[in-house]
Amino acid sequence: GNDTKITGLTFSRGVDSSGIISFDNGFSNLKFYIGSSRIKEIKNPYSGDFAISGFSYNLRSGARTEIKVYADTETDLKASGIQLAISNLAAVNNNSLIPAVVNNLNVNSRKTDFGLVSADITKVSEGFVTKGEDDNIIAGFKVKNSGADDLRLQSIIINSADKELTYSLGYSNLKVVNRNTQKTAGSTISKPVAGANKIDLGGYIVKAGEEAIFDVHVKTSELIADENIIIYFSDFKAQGKKSRVDALISGDPTDSYSFAIASGNNSATAKTFIKPVSGLITYGWHDPAYPYRNSIGDHTGIDMAVSQGTPVKASASGTVIEVVNGTGDQASYIAISHDSGLITRYAHLSRLDVRVGDQVKQGDIIGLSGGRPGTPGAGLYTNGAHLHFEVLLNGVSVDPEKYL
Repeated sequence: GNDTKITGLTFSRGVDSSGIISFDNGFSNLKFYIGSSRIKEIKNPYSGDFAISGFSYNLRSGARTEIKVYADTETDLKASGIQLAISNLAAVNNNSLIPAVVNNLNVNSRKTDFGLVSADITKVSEGFVTKGEDDNIIAGFKVKNSGADDLRLQSIIINSADKELTYSLGYSNLKVVNRNTQKTAGSTISKPVAGANKIDLGGYIVKAGEEAIFDVHVKTSELIADENIIIYFSDFKAQGKKSRVDALISGDPTDSYSFAIASGNNSATAKTFIKPVSGLITYGWHDPAYPYRNSIGDHTGIDMAVSQGTPVKASASGTVIEVVNGTGDQASYIAISHDSGLITRYAHLSRLDVRVGDQVKQGDIIGLSGGRPGTPGAGLYTNGAHLHFEVLLNGVSVDPEKYL
């Protein structure tokens, strides 16, 4: 209709509410808004109905506005779900003051579920940094959605003692990266500050019942100190995607992490691994030209072109922890565990010469290369005769070329 002046609203309990919005039920500080204007605040509500008056809101012809209700909630709410309905609305024509005809009263609002938004955060791995490296992984954490609503991640704080993880001491580009997609979650802090750095997680969604693992990456200069650094995560914030209710978080703060500082000559990244074969690298780690990138994801290793049947050497001494004789679509592979949380993996093998538990020395022959499509051990995703070689640090795929 014409320009209208709204002067009163009455809110009643919706049909799908499990209880009333009252102080006894754990609700307080109700705030009622029409548009951006607060029209009422009730600190200690004691009724299921709320009559709001004493305000005037002009709604122009053809326009629309939203009415919102906010509330603080206790942990032990006595209502699991709340709906409201506008049971009465008082409005008049701006010029004639004739009462407005109001349609669709008692339509229920969206239901808000309480007590069903929760998450667990846990430490999953530690890392180390190398002086002068652009991309170091210092720690990892897992977020598990233990509630019924999808979870929207908001922020987390990375804490370190004193001034250790700061820009002035040689650290920069602090960020959180999803381990599976390798995409940055939210913001990057180009110049970390002393003590605590808050990372915006950009509204990353973790679906109900699922979990996601994130790693903390940082860039280092050659000037960083040699002492180990202890960090931990705290103040993890998340909300229900639909309910917009703050999640109840367990495991916050997390256990502490200690990561070592490597100089480059005495570290696991000091290129102490030998190449398992001498072929040229045809596809690199996370290579955008990798032909199966869209079907199976980023390339987690490097491919070295060699003739089928080429002897494959252990890149470093260690213990054989996996031997998989692939059949059908699966490629045959061997995994070897080394010191400092490192694992190497050798895939598309046409012959396996070791067993789980074997101790191997650097340079020992562990099998023969394969990879020719349709041959035993090649697997479904192969692009010709080659060896696929991976390096994992604390369970996280890293660039093998940094270690060779």
